[in-house]
Amino acid sequence: MDDIGPLLQKEEKLDRVSYPTIPLEKNFDKLRDDVLKLKNARLKVQRKVEEAKKHVEEIEEDVKKWLEDVDSIIVKAEELIENQNSTSTD
Repeated sequence: MDDIGPLLQKEEKLDRVSYPTIPLEKNFDKLRDDVLKLKNARLKVQRKVEEAKKHVEEIEEDVKKWLEDVDSIIVKAEELIENQNSTSTD
């Protein structure tokens, strides 16, 4: 039981740790910027895929999966942004 004392003291210290807070609006501004960057990257990859298809090249499965994942991420991020916009204007 004597071994628990130091652990409890460490736990108490952890409870007092403060973390810097970032205003919610700044987070959404960054999210908007990141979504735009992701859309641009997706567009570049999609153009290369289309060019490769014209030359009857095989598209790697990981590229197809990446495009699908990016589409899903963009939709979810845009939903978050839209929900944030609608709650901030209410």
